Amino acid sequence: MSAMSAIAEPSLTGFDELVMQLCWKSEDVVAMLWAYFDESGEYGETGLTALTVGGLIAPVWSWQRLDEQWTDALGRAGLASFHMKNFSHPNRKAVLDELYRIIARNMQFAIGFTTRVVERDRRKQHSKTYEISLIDCLIQVAGVSRLAGGRISIMFAKHPEYDRSRIDGLFDLVDYGDARLGKLAIGDPEDTIPLQAADLVAHGLRRDGGLTDLEKLGCQIFRFENG
Repeated sequence: MSAMSAIAEPSLTGFDELVMQLCWKSEDVVAMLWAYFDESGEYGETGLTALTVGGLIAPVWSWQRLDEQWTDALGRAGLASFHMKNFSHPNRKAVLDELYRIIARNMQFAIGFTTRVVERDRRKQHSKTYEISLIDCLIQVAGVSRLAGGRISIMFAKHPEYDRSRIDGLFDLVDYGDARLGKLAIGDPEDTIPLQAADLVAHGLRRDGGLTDLEKLGCQIFRFENG
């Protein structure tokens, strides 16, 4: 066996493989935005009452570090993946505290959008609410991209209310002038750790305790409501 063949090749993280698959460049800024809602506070007797979209924006290398640390934390907790809606663990608070620390350690700021549904229109406005929240996200990220050093590529978590062709059209619509949007992707939180982190942030955007934890750890929070 040669000395060269005896050297083990470095293993790729899940995010490394995602970056290669999507052809994102190392100098890109990547926004992971996760549409989050659950029945505990977002729904009333007449249907959807509010939709919160939360996410994180950071350079690719920050996402790679978060991916490694998040994977390690889940492994030590005996978890294969994370989704706040279904999260249950004997040491729940300790696990969440560590995940918040990982986010704050690697992400400079979190961003969120809440769209509230007018009482009389709730049954009719369900799909429209998702689209309004999506447009808010894209417009704000396009604004951030004007100040960023590199292009911002965006990944949304897959969701039945988000049609890919419609997202593509809205993405192209806001990517004008001096906006610097990169690529658009749809991912599955089950196997995309950055979307799992964004899910936790989105939950915190609805429940301020999580936001307090992030802010104490040095992560800036930017919140928008109804556009």
